[in-house]
Amino acid sequence: MVSWRIRGEMAEIDVDQSYAGHPTMFSIRMHHGGEFTSFPRRKYIRGKQTFVDLLDIDTFSVHDIDEMMEDLGYASIGKPLYYHFQRPLGDLDFGLFALASDEDVRYLGSFEAKHKLIESMKKLLCTPI
Repeated sequence: MVSWRIRGEMAEIDVDQSYAGHPTMFSIRMHHGGEFTSFPRRKYIRGKQTFVDLLDIDTFSVHDIDEMMEDLGYASIGKPLYYHFQRPLGDLDFGLFALASDEDVRYLGSFEAKHKLIESMKKLLCTPI
């Protein structure tokens, strides 16, 4: 059973207020459909942004991201996707980490308690090979 939901394009929520009293809940802003520029001063360009809400770090897995990407229409591209996140205060040159295993999800979870919205400091970047 999926507990997360993809937020409508124009909808905004106050995640700190919405998740008050729910210490394991968080949202992400997914950057997808774009590409990385070259090192140094790497950027993620020509992509889209989608917010996903009602995630629980206790049950969150890479399989959830696969389902989100399928809901966003990436199931038909026929290429594997690699997921990454940007740790808080990191940049895309040195603060970008793979998100491919349970261990990676646990590392992401180490930031979740302080950052209820994973956004500009932490991004999920989905890039085909």
